[in-house]
Amino acid sequence: LSAVSDGLTYTSPVIVAGTFAILLNSFPLGFYQESMLSLFGPQWKLFGGYIYNGTFSVLSVIMALSIGHGLCEDHNSRHPLDRLTPSIFSFVIFSCVMATMEPVAGGSAFETRWLGVHGLLLAILTAVLSCYLFRFFLRFSWLRISMHSGSNSVAINQALGTMFPVVLTISIFAAYKAAMYFYGIPNPNEALYKLLTHSFSSLGGQTLGAASFYGFIRHFLWFFGIHGSNALEPIMQEIYVSALSHNISLKEA
Repeated sequence: LSAVSDGLTYTSPVIVAGTFAILLNSFPLGFYQESMLSLFGPQWKLFGGYIYNGTFSVLSVIMALSIGHGLCEDHNSRHPLDRLTPSIFSFVIFSCVMATMEPVAGGSAFETRWLGVHGLLLAILTAVLSCYLFRFFLRFSWLRISMHSGSNSVAINQALGTMFPVVLTISIFAAYKAAMYFYGIPNPNEALYKLLTHSFSSLGGQTLGAASFYGFIRHFLWFFGIHGSNALEPIMQEIYVSALSHNISLKEA
């Protein structure tokens, strides 16, 4: 948990930058919006939008990299290890899990909404599991290629030593994704949230007990450095926004 917390802490400057971008574009005062429009024209929100696109829109990717780095730093404090490889292959594995078999609109292999805050939960799980699996394979000396020539650089030695553990780890996640697609589950994020939504629905969905449990989980995730409201947003949209709309219609009636 300490390593995951450190990995999430590394992203704090990025999150702060994205937050200020949202504040800049959406400050809820009419005269502020009108003043910015008159000063900079109809495209005045482009600046904040570019910052948002580079921060919150790809937050899951950033989290996968930073948590991989945090877990590696924690392991390095006890066992020296390549510092860069886990961060790189955490991103690679996250890409394997997130990519679709059929390109979405525009020819992209990724649905952009899952690269942001909605994909955060899966990004954290992927980073943690991939790092532990990599370290498991690294224990076997017969999987590591050793070069004893003094002329070789440290980078070459580390690349060769981690080659097979990295390939095996990536292959396992790619096989997992292929199996999910074979059984009709092309999007692991949607599958994860459908499972969570079904769990809340089975507890009573919009009842007081289920809603209280949802509120508890939403805040409990903060103990792990996870933005609970963002991570559980699909559940909110699926179950509780409809209840809110119904309450509004009842009040108006």
